[in-house]
Amino acid sequence: MLKFEISGQKMTRVDTFAPATDSKLYLKAAFTFSSDWASAAKTAIFRDEVTGESYGAPLNSSGVCTVPAEVLARSTAVHYQTQGNHFHVSLRGDIGSTLITTNEVKVELARSGYTEGQTPAAPSPDAYSQFVANVKADADRAVASAEAAAASASNVANLYANALKKKVRGETVRAGDVSPVEHELGVQVRGVNLLPLPYDAGTQTVSGVTYTVNGDGSVSVKGTATANAAFYLARELTGLTGTVYLRGCPAGGSTSAAGYSIRLNRFLDGAEVTGCADTGEGGHVTLNGETVRVYIVVLTGGTVDLTFWPVLTYDETVAEYVPRAELSAVTVSRYGRNVLNLANCSLAGCVVHGQGVRANISGAYYMELYANYLKEIVQSRDGKALTFSVGNVATNSYIALVLMYTDGTYAQKSSTSRSVTLWLDHQGRTVQHVLLRPMAKSEKFNDTTAVISNLMLEFSDTMSDFEPYKGSTAHATAADGTVEGVKSLSPNVTLLTDTPGVTIEATYHRDLIKVIAALEAALLN
Repeated sequence: MLKFEISGQKMTRVDTFAPATDSKLYLKAAFTFSSDWASAAKTAIFRDEVTGESYGAPLNSSGVCTVPAEVLARSTAVHYQTQGNHFHVSLRGDIGSTLITTNEVKVELARSGYTEGQTPAAPSPDAYSQFVANVKADADRAVASAEAAAASASNVANLYANALKKKVRGETVRAGDVSPVEHELGVQVRGVNLLPLPYDAGTQTVSGVTYTVNGDGSVSVKGTATANAAFYLARELTGLTGTVYLRGCPAGGSTSAAGYSIRLNRFLDGAEVTGCADTGEGGHVTLNGETVRVYIVVLTGGTVDLTFWPVLTYDETVAEYVPRAELSAVTVSRYGRNVLNLANCSLAGCVVHGQGVRANISGAYYMELYANYLKEIVQSRDGKALTFSVGNVATNSYIALVLMYTDGTYAQKSSTSRSVTLWLDHQGRTVQHVLLRPMAKSEKFNDTTAVISNLMLEFSDTMSDFEPYKGSTAHATAADGTVEGVKSLSPNVTLLTDTPGVTIEATYHRDLIKVIAALEAALLN
C-alpha cells in the first residue's frame, strides 16, 4: 500500500514500498490529512507519465482508494529502458465552492514479469492451490471495492446535500441566496465564547492534579500528574460549523511528555480524533457539525501551578477571556431589510409623506428624524456599519447620518449622493440619539412641495434597493440559545439581537438555481 501525508497543500510520501507494473484492482493508496481537510470531499488524481492522462479516484471514509490500473500498465519497452516506469499522484479537496489542491508526488514502478496475451503453462497441484487462494483474495478485494464505492457514493451525496444547505452567522443575519420555497429554518444564538458555563466538570482532583473552577470562569490547575490528567470543559459540544479558535492556555504548554494544553477533539465515524490544541499560542480547526470534546490536560509527569482562561470562538481576533453569555435573556427580532419605522421617529423640520418626508417651514434648519427607538441596537453593534439612503437628493443639499452621545460628542457622516455609510465606533460612549438628515442646508428651506422619497436605514455597508419598512417580530431564546418561531428567511428579512457579544447562526436551504450557477462557474474555472 502506498502511504501519503498531507499538511495543508503539501503532500509527502511516507512509505518505501516499490509497486510493480500491470496489477489491477490491487494496489491501494492511503492518505492522512491535516485538520483543514476535515470536511472536504477528497479525490486522488493519478497522472500517467506517458499518455498524460489523469484519473480521479474518490477516497473512502478511511482516506483510502484503489490506484487506477491505467497508470500501472507497463509502457513501451523503449520508454521503460530510457526513462523507467512511474506515475504521479496529487490530491484535491472540495468544501462547497472552496477547492484545496496539493503538489504532485512521483511514484516509481518496478517492472513485473506479466505479459498480457500470453497463456501460462497448466498449473501444478501446488500452483492450482495457490490459484484458488488468489481467486478467494480477488473476491475479498471485490467486496472491499464495492464497499469503497458505496462509501464514495455516500460522500458525493453528502457533498451535494451540503451544497443546498448553508449557514449564515453574525450579529446581523441576512441571506441573499435563500430558496424561494418555504421551509423550516434553524436559528441558534451563540455567545462569543462557545464553551458552556458551568463546565461539564466541577472542581476536582484527577491523577494528582487539582482543578479548581473559579467564579469568573477561569480554572486554577495545580499538582503533578501521576497519569494523564484531563479536566472536561465540554464533553459533547454539537452544532459548530466553520473555523473555531481555541485559546486560554498559559504560555509554555506542550502536547509532548509532561506538557499541558487545552485540546479539542472531534468524533468522526465513532472515533475520537484530535482537532486542535492550544499550548499558549492558540489553535484552530474547521468543523462541519461533528460533535467535539474540549478539555484541559496535564500529561504524565507534568508539574503545574497555573490558571487557564478557556475560550472557544468563531472570532479570530478574540485574544482575551470572554465569559459565556446568558442566552435565555437574548431576544431575536425579525425585521425587513429596512429598519426605519417613520411612525416611531420624532420629526423636526419635516412631516411624513408616504414612504418619505417633505419640508415643514415651521421647523429647523434641517429635515431631521430622531430614530431613537433603534439606539440600543445601534449601541450593541460597535464596529459594524449602518447605511442611510434616500430615493432623491434635493438640489444644493446633502444627507447625513449622525449619532449623538451622552457625553456631548457625536459621530457624523454626510454625502451629496443618495446614500451614506457610518461605521460605528462608540469608543466606550453611550448613544443618546440616532439622527437622520434627509435634507441639510445652511439656510432655512421653504419649499414645502419637495418630497424626499424612499427613506431607508439598514445594518449594512452598502445601499440596497428600497423596500418599505415592515413591522418587527420578537422571538425569545431557550437556555441553549435555540430560537423558536422563525419559520422562513428571505432576501428581505433581517434578524437582529439586542444583546452585545452574541451572534445569530441561521441554517437555510440555498436557491437551487444559484447553486447550479455556482457549480458551473467552478467547472469553468
